[in-house]
This record gives sequence, structure tokens and C-alpha cells, in this order.
Amino acid sequence: RRVHYVQAGDRGPPVLLVHGFGASAYHWRHNIPELAKDHRVFAVDLLGFGWSEKALVDYGGGAVWGEQLAAFCREVIGVDGGAGAERVAVV
Repeated sequence: RRVHYVQAGDRGPPVLLVHGFGASAYHWRHNIPELAKDHRVFAVDLLGFGWSEKALVDYGGGAVWGEQLAAFCREVIGVDGGAGAERVAVV
């Protein structure tokens, strides 16, 4: 699935910015530059929002977004959630 995200900053702990309903990664446009001074910042468009794919999946209950965010942390940020793994701050 095609997932759009914005990335900024090249050092420090990772921060994942997740928008609310009816919004997109663009919602964070003023916060990203400030956070990127001391963090690796990722702002993701959830499936069905913004520039991400409008996938034909069951969006009920939000499980699809939980799975999307877990995969994003593993595949894009590089954090697997195992013991001793780097933590991601989710906002």
C-alpha cells in the first residue's frame, strides 16, 4: 500500500506524528521544523487520509491503522519494538 509521509531531522530520538480524523501529515507543518532540531521526525498520512492510498479495507475499529503504524515503525523508522530497542515517541 502506498503510504505518504514527511521526514525531517537527522539526529536524536525518533518522533512519529499521527494526525487525527479529517487531517493529514500537513497538520504538523509548523511543528516539524522545531522538532527536527533535536529529533528524527516522521509525520505519516494514515491510510484513507491525505496522500496515502485510499485502500479498500475494513477501517472499522481502527485495527488497520494500528497495523500500519507498527509496520511504519519497523520498515521506515527502523524500530522493531523488541527488548532493548530504541523507543519512538508517538504524538
